[in-house]
Amino acid sequence: MHEGEETQITQIIQNDNQQCSCGGTYILQKFSREISKKLKEINQNCNWLLIKENEQSEKKVQIIQNKIKQSIQIQKDIQPKENKYFGYLEEQESKLNDLIAQKEALHQEILVKNLEIFQKKLQNLKEQKEQFEKKKQEKQIDEETKIKNLRENIQKIQPRKQQLEKLIQVEPIYIENLNNQLKSDQEYKQKKDKELKQNQQNIDKLEDAQQEQNPFMQTSIKNANQGGNNLFTLPDANYNAFNGDQRKNNKNQQINGRKVGQYSDDDDSDW
Repeated sequence: MHEGEETQITQIIQNDNQQCSCGGTYILQKFSREISKKLKEINQNCNWLLIKENEQSEKKVQIIQNKIKQSIQIQKDIQPKENKYFGYLEEQESKLNDLIAQKEALHQEILVKNLEIFQKKLQNLKEQKEQFEKKKQEKQIDEETKIKNLRENIQKIQPRKQQLEKLIQVEPIYIENLNNQLKSDQEYKQKKDKELKQNQQNIDKLEDAQQEQNPFMQTSIKNANQGGNNLFTLPDANYNAFNGDQRKNNKNQQINGRKVGQYSDDDDSDW
């Protein structure tokens, strides 16, 4: 705190003491002296701090001046090197400018070539597009033709489909008739096997009796076996064979002639 400020504060306190009418002048004067004492102490401390700060500032100024001197000396030492370096930089900058100019020229040339290549590719793409459109149209026409042919084939197949549907309906009846015919043939075969067995037994009996009878009886039996008009005549084996072949032919005629169902895989005619 400056000395003028301290005198001003003391004057203010004295004025207050003169204006006080409560009888506290002594206390105020004592308080004023204490304040003045404290202010002097603060002023002394501030002066000491200023002195210290000035000393440190002078040291800092000295350090800075030394660094400036060193910097100036360093600048003198490196000036030739800087000149050489700056010359090198100028030279390199010039070379760089030349390279940039060459690069721009080369870039322009590359751009022109790329433009030509791009134009060729674009032309190829246009041609490919035209070919694609042409093939697309051809494919569309081909597909339309195929669809038309399919529709015509469907119309042609429709009668055949109706025939097949009818055949599917009749097929169970045809199979049932074949099963019935097979059952009848099996019964007939069993009957004929039984007759053949009975005839064989009769032949065996006749052969046994032949040994016991006279030659005339043997001749009669022989004639009977040959189909003669004697009293005892055996069934003709050819008759049985003929009947078997005839029934077999009738069965084949029923299958091949399509009497049941009346259809054939190779026959496309209507019923």
